[in-house]
Amino acid sequence: MRKLMEEYGQERYDEGYEKGIKRGYAEGANNEKWKIARSLLARNVPPEDIAVSTKLTIDEIKQLHR
Repeated sequence: MRKLMEEYGQERYDEGYEKGIKRGYAEGANNEKWKIARSLLARNVPPEDIAVSTKLTIDEIKQLHR
């Protein structure tokens, strides 16, 4: 019985760890898109071009410009 509990607990831990890594990666990638958008805006790149490069919407980019 103890062995079963240990294995189940390890499996749950591994699943949670994997989900956490994926979530962290996604959040980091999203933050990087915003950082790139800000940098391009500072260089006067048109919002339409930034949207193509970052996959952000024009409205999201315009919010950064305010």
